[in-house]
Amino acid sequence: LKITQFDAHGSLSMQIEGRVLRSRARGPFNAEMLEATEVLESPLFAEMSLGGKWVEILEFWNSALATADALAQLDTYLQRIKVKGIAPLATAIVLGDSLEGAAIMRERYASAYASADWPCAFFSTVDEAETWARQELADANAG
Repeated sequence: LKITQFDAHGSLSMQIEGRVLRSRARGPFNAEMLEATEVLESPLFAEMSLGGKWVEILEFWNSALATADALAQLDTYLQRIKVKGIAPLATAIVLGDSLEGAAIMRERYASAYASADWPCAFFSTVDEAETWARQELADANAG
């Protein structure tokens, strides 16, 4: 039996701006990348949650494609974050129309977030995502 371990394929950068976490994901992605993402994001999500309600703007670059293993990892990752109570109020996902894999991956990503009961919406531009995310935050804080 030979087990091959792969390097993480894809990258993620994050920046905190008040109650907004801006994440930029550069694909395509493999399962090892999702494992690395959980290690990086979990403490940051926990820290953001300590300060109250917050939102995430997740912008995909280069490619939205992911391996089947990465998608399975995404499903369980989102559910674990939600159960821990450290998920954002909502995630605005930017999948530009010309982004590789955007058309086929949008539905798959929507399904992963829905399975975790994690509100999300998809946008073609960062400006649209920003407007929606900030409105979600304002509405939650008003109610």
